[in-house]
Amino acid sequence: MIRSVNFCLDYTKFSRTKPITFSPGIHIIYGESGSGKTHLIRSLANLNSTHNGHFKVVESNVPKAIQIVFQNPENQILSHKLSLELSFGLESNFFDTHFLQSKYKNIKSNLSFIKDWDRHPSTLSGGEMEMLNLVTAFSMNPELVLIDDGLSFMNADIKSYWVKWMQQKINKEMTILWFTSDISDFSYSNSNWVISLSDFAQVNN
Repeated sequence: MIRSVNFCLDYTKFSRTKPITFSPGIHIIYGESGSGKTHLIRSLANLNSTHNGHFKVVESNVPKAIQIVFQNPENQILSHKLSLELSFGLESNFFDTHFLQSKYKNIKSNLSFIKDWDRHPSTLSGGEMEMLNLVTAFSMNPELVLIDDGLSFMNADIKSYWVKWMQQKINKEMTILWFTSDISDFSYSNSNWVISLSDFAQVNN
């Protein structure tokens, strides 16, 4: 079953609403600082979000299996060892021992640059933390991944590698909404959007 992500933005100040639909795949949403990217992400994930005064989400129909890759990579890391960081999320969501071991091994294989798994996560660079957060988010079998400027520490070559990695992970039921403040990220997708204080619109490549 192919499941789309649907919601409606209510621009109260302008007395209008805007219905939005995303099919499975990677969609890039560009917005300047203060345009409401994080507000929209938190609203879609059903997290507390102070209404920014410009729009609110109404009539949303989104999957329950959601993962967020946060703007500040340190905000997503909870443990004092990399090994514990991996096991914490997995053991909270999966219970079969053999399945857990397989997942754990697969995650490590995607992060081959990490040699010492007893390291503190803070010893990683910003880009390495983003890679860790991306891999752990995808390991939870999400149907919707919300990226809040979560690849901003990566250079162009590394970012390109991880975009291809995400494309390989996408199935017919996974939707990725990648919110970014770097308009050059449009080159990574054929579905590009712009969010502002007054509109949310698809743009031509």
